[in-house]
Amino acid sequence: MNSLNLNQTLDHDRVDRLLKKLDLAYTPPLSTLLDIRDYAAKLVEHATILIADLDGSDIGIAAMYANDVTAKRAFLTTIGVLPDFRGFGIGSRMLEALIEIAQEQGMKTILLEVHPSNTAAMRLYHKYSFVKTGHEEKHSYENSLFMMKQL
Repeated sequence: MNSLNLNQTLDHDRVDRLLKKLDLAYTPPLSTLLDIRDYAAKLVEHATILIADLDGSDIGIAAMYANDVTAKRAFLTTIGVLPDFRGFGIGSRMLEALIEIAQEQGMKTILLEVHPSNTAAMRLYHKYSFVKTGHEEKHSYENSLFMMKQL
């Protein structure tokens, strides 16, 4: 692997393009849950977005809302790496960066939602001390699990 960079972005078109490339790599596919262009706009407006770029090509994205200042809880809304680039620690690097950002912003916990069939994501989250929680809220797909990490 050559030169991997993680950069924050507010570029709607860049986020939209990468999410569309990743669509079918998500479990379930992102486009079955929401309008990707609208989701990209929401992320740009409200989230911290990291793009993993390898030699000038966008290959991964991670985004987190860290705006619940009352509960001091961040929400990891997405993390994805193009299939050809999985297994090289890119997801770990993006998750580590978002954990650090959440801490810098005074968050005390990070919450996320994951589909139980997404075993690769579950392994990643367990590696970083996320644990299943009984937390419930209106969510985007049935049978999802919520996991939380204390910071």
